[in-house]
Amino acid sequence: MSTKLITIEDDIQNSNLNEELKKKNIELCNFLKDNDFLIEPENDGNGWEIIYLKKCVGHMNYNNVGIWIDTYDFGDSDAVNDTFQEYILSHVRNCEYFSSCGKQCGCGNQPGFNITIFGNILKNICFSHLEFISPDEIALDSIKKLMILFKSNVSKNIL
Repeated sequence: MSTKLITIEDDIQNSNLNEELKKKNIELCNFLKDNDFLIEPENDGNGWEIIYLKKCVGHMNYNNVGIWIDTYDFGDSDAVNDTFQEYILSHVRNCEYFSSCGKQCGCGNQPGFNITIFGNILKNICFSHLEFISPDEIALDSIKKLMILFKSNVSKNIL
């Protein structure tokens, strides 16, 4: 475990986000904590892990301002409307480990994973399945909804 001494709230306050987005990101963190998610420093000290039931389900980084979701266990398509599904699917992160343009996602899992999100079969997806770079208020609200869907689906499968 890293010896990061600052809190995620401090990290957000020190970021280049505008004041409104700083407030919204802190609200997201509080929401996650209130819903039994832990936010712990990454082992390398470069960002934060979102943890649920001792499993990392996402990452937050306020140096380059991004949130990545590593799970796809949100339940079936009946749980959300089409507009929400389309929005979430627009943030799917394709694995680019060996892309021809030289861009690399860095996952080391080439050729990526085949996953299903809301009944949509997706191929060659990075280990960070969803990527929200410089998330706005809509993205932050969508992440909250995803985490509640995830928690509900996982809880349902545990019982």
